[in-house]
Amino acid sequence: MTVKNPTKWKGMKYPDSEMVGLVFRFARPSESGLNALDVGCGPGRHMQVLVDMGYNAVGFDIDPEMCQIARSNGFDAMESDAAQFVAPTPLALAVCWGFVMVVEDAPKIISSWQADTVVVDWRAEDSSAATWAGNERLDENRFRLKNPGHVLHGQDYYFHSLDQCEIPGYERVYCQRVCRTIAEDHNVWYQTVHKKRLA
Repeated sequence: MTVKNPTKWKGMKYPDSEMVGLVFRFARPSESGLNALDVGCGPGRHMQVLVDMGYNAVGFDIDPEMCQIARSNGFDAMESDAAQFVAPTPLALAVCWGFVMVVEDAPKIISSWQADTVVVDWRAEDSSAATWAGNERLDENRFRLKNPGHVLHGQDYYFHSLDQCEIPGYERVYCQRVCRTIAEDHNVWYQTVHKKRLA
């Protein structure tokens, strides 16, 4: 299923503050021109941060309209399915924000890009979305979102426990838990940093 982003996401908007903090703390480049990848780049809000830090930033998104907008904002953005995307090499950093929640086998796909550092957010198992009326529970860590007004209506959505927040071939070097409650929605994420293990 192709996920279409809502029209209100077309603008650059602000980057996610937690993501910015993790990149600055764990992946500030030691030299300019290192390659960084923004997975599911949308209009380029995170690529702008990466460029400002000195990275050679590229991104991809499955939504062709978002790729076009990112390109019009001056970014190198390609339309691609994650499983088919060929990352630039060598790759210093991959930012995977909002990715593992909607893509099956996301950790395996991330591992295939061989980035030195990976920054990821994972939807925690105690988030409230899994209990929304009408959603179809598929297994312990997955449900199908059934909300016609939601951008991810009909999409399979994945939750993770902390011990599942791992990337094959990587060491998890940091994890923070972030909670946001808006009305009846209790949103919880694990936000992690992973470093590639040396062979």
